[in-house]
Amino acid sequence: MSRLCALAVVPALLSVLCFSASASDQQENDRPKFPHIGIGLKMSTLGAGLEIATPITQRTNLRLGFNNFAYAHNLRDDGSLYTAKLNLFSVQANYDWYPFNNSFHLSPGVAYNGNHVKAGTSDNAAAQAEPGVFPSPITGSARIDFARYVPMFLMGWGNLIPHRSKRFSIPFEFGAAYHGQPRASLHMNPIICPLGDVECYYASLDPSIQSSFVSTQTQIRKEVAPYKFYPVISLGFGYRF
Repeated sequence: MSRLCALAVVPALLSVLCFSASASDQQENDRPKFPHIGIGLKMSTLGAGLEIATPITQRTNLRLGFNNFAYAHNLRDDGSLYTAKLNLFSVQANYDWYPFNNSFHLSPGVAYNGNHVKAGTSDNAAAQAEPGVFPSPITGSARIDFARYVPMFLMGWGNLIPHRSKRFSIPFEFGAAYHGQPRASLHMNPIICPLGDVECYYASLDPSIQSSFVSTQTQIRKEVAPYKFYPVISLGFGYRF
């Protein structure tokens, strides 16, 4: 639902921006003439993206866009299934400033960050080795999430709205988004039957198993804690109207 809301903001903002640009041109005859809209397609470390820009002044643009990418991989090993899925989704807004009146720009911005990583396992080895103790496969899952709204800073070359007679552009930029400390969570709840079918309970209720599980989760959180910045490298193709 949050993803749909984030996407819905983009067309609403663009409608306001386009209307404001038109009204401003009609009211200010002495304002410099330059194109009003630029659209671009890009590939970046945030995924495949679509963006649109409108000028604010002769040296600044407001740029809005979204990025999306998904990758999944499954692995079977010795009767066990391991799954992993990477989901990248973001909606960003950047203020492009061209300090030298050429294609070099500095672009602070903010983004809605829906990126996350999921992994799962279904282990039949224990059930096959001890069918009386583990009546079903041991299943587990892990997930890494990040802050939902993040600041970012980019710099690069290229302008979706060239001020000369050019209509095409090839923007390149790099920088980083600050998503803070990643949040890692683990879930594993197999059923064990130490006395056969007479007595079964969730393994999470066993103090020794729970202690090992908490220790593993803490270790994973420590390992991902230093990765507070997400690198952004982007190359695109733009056209101005």
